[in-house]
Amino acid sequence: GKATYSDYTYLSFGAMAFVFLGVLAVCSGTIAAQGQMSWMEYKFMFGALGYVTLALVIVHIAYLMPDWVQKMRKMTTAKGSQINVPIIYFAIAVTGLVMLLKIILCLPPFSWQLSKVRSR
Repeated sequence: GKATYSDYTYLSFGAMAFVFLGVLAVCSGTIAAQGQMSWMEYKFMFGALGYVTLALVIVHIAYLMPDWVQKMRKMTTAKGSQINVPIIYFAIAVTGLVMLLKIILCLPPFSWQLSKVRSR
């Protein structure tokens, strides 16, 4: 069928997430290990860009979530009580858990402890 605007939106979030993940992978390789990045560059790459990439991945995955939920309901009603969970649900769960933990670590009690560790 013909692609719609929402299909292109879904694909563009996925493409941007893939590019940002590639940038993070390149920066975490030998460039960072050889000390060619300053602390501010490193902090930006793995701080701000990490949050943006994680948010893009969550939007990309969660975009089709209503369709997956409907398919799961049809599968469970058709097969009785048997539930086969697709692997994509685990990807959503892990990505959401990572975002939740990153937010928790930004809260004052934890951020103070992290700033003490970073200052050493």
